[in-house]
Amino acid sequence: MASFRSIIYHLLNMDTQNPVADSTLCVKQGSGISKQATACLKAIAIIFMLMTHFMNYRQPANLITINLPHFGNIDYVIGAAAVLCVPIFAFINGYGLSASLENKNPLQTLLYLLKKACIFLLEYWVITFSLFLPFVLASSGSLSVAAFFKTLIGYGGIHGFAWYVWFYLIVLVTVPFLRLCFPKPMKWWLSLILAYVPLAIVVIVWTLLDKNDAFDSWRGDLCYFISVVGGVAFYRCDGVTKIRGLLSKIHLDHWAFYLVIAILGFVAQGLISKAITSPITVLPIVFFAAVVFDGKRGPKPVDFVITWLARLSMIIWFVHYLFFAPYVNQFVPLFDWVSYARIGIVISLLGLLMCIPVSLIYYYLFYGVRKAIAKISAPKVTETTDNGKE
Repeated sequence: MASFRSIIYHLLNMDTQNPVADSTLCVKQGSGISKQATACLKAIAIIFMLMTHFMNYRQPANLITINLPHFGNIDYVIGAAAVLCVPIFAFINGYGLSASLENKNPLQTLLYLLKKACIFLLEYWVITFSLFLPFVLASSGSLSVAAFFKTLIGYGGIHGFAWYVWFYLIVLVTVPFLRLCFPKPMKWWLSLILAYVPLAIVVIVWTLLDKNDAFDSWRGDLCYFISVVGGVAFYRCDGVTKIRGLLSKIHLDHWAFYLVIAILGFVAQGLISKAITSPITVLPIVFFAAVVFDGKRGPKPVDFVITWLARLSMIIWFVHYLFFAPYVNQFVPLFDWVSYARIGIVISLLGLLMCIPVSLIYYYLFYGVRKAIAKISAPKVTETTDNGKE
C-alpha cells in the first residue's frame, strides 16, 4: 500500500509542466496548439490585461489621445478591444484542461483537478493577503468577516480583479462534463456549432429582453464561458487542425492571413465594445499563435520574453491591482506615477514592467515551497547490499 508521503509526492509532480503550476495549462506538442503557442497566448493576454485596465477601465486624466466620433477616444476603443485577454485565458483553460484530462480515469481526474484548485487558491491567497491586506488594515484599521470570506473566493472582498478565481473554479468543475458533450466520433463542424451557438442564443435573447440595454457582468461572464466551451470543443474535435486544413486548400493557411484577420477582429471588438462578440474575435489570435509557433520556437530573445510572461501571467493578474486599489494608492500613488507617461500603451507597458519584479518574488517563493514539499514527500530509497540485505 502506497504511503502518504508517496501520494503527496505523486500529486505534486503529476503532469506539471512548469515549477509553478499555472492557472492555464500548457498544451502538448502536436495537439493543434503547441506548448510555445500556448505561452505566446498567455503573454499576449497579460499585456492586453494591462491595456484594458489602464486604457478602458480607468483612464488617467492627463492622457494624450485622439477622439473618435461616436466611439470616444482611441485609447478607450483599444482598451475595449484588449478585453480579449479574458477570452484568451478562458479558451486556453478549456483547451488545456481538456488535453490534460485525456486518458485519465475518474479518480485521476478528481485528484488532478483538486491539485489545480488547491495550488491556484493558495497562490492567490498568499498574494492577496501578503500584498494587499496590510494596506487595507493601514487604511481602515480592520477587515470585516464578510469581506474576508468574499476575498477567499474572489467574489468581491479586498481584491477588485479576483473575480477570475471563482470563474476558474467553475471551469475546473465543468470541463470534465463538457468533454462528454463532444465525443471524439462527432463531426468536427457539429462540435463547434454545439459549442458556440446555444449559449450565444441565450446571451442574445437575454440582451433583447433587457429593457435597460445594460450589458451586465453576468452576461459578460457567460460570454467568456463560451470561450471555455469552445476551447474544449476545439481540442476534442481537433478543430484547429481541421480548419487549417480547409484554409490550406485555398492557400490561406499563412501567418499573414491570420494576422490580418486578428487585427480586423481586434478593431471590431473595440468598436462594438461588447463581450458577446469576444468568443469569435479571439479565435484569429489563437490561430495566429498556433501557426507562428507550429512545432518551432521563436528567436531566443522573443522566446525568453514569451516564456517568462507566460509563467508570470496569473501572478501579474493579481499583482497589478496595486495600481487600482484605492487603499494602496492612498499611501503609494502608483497609478499617478505611471500616468506621467501620458500615452496609454506606454503606461500599460510601464505598469507591466513595474509588476514583474514583485511577480518574480512570488514566483520563486512558490517554486521554493513546491520544491521543498516535493523533497520532503519524496519516497525514501532504501539502499541494499550485494547480498540483498538492507
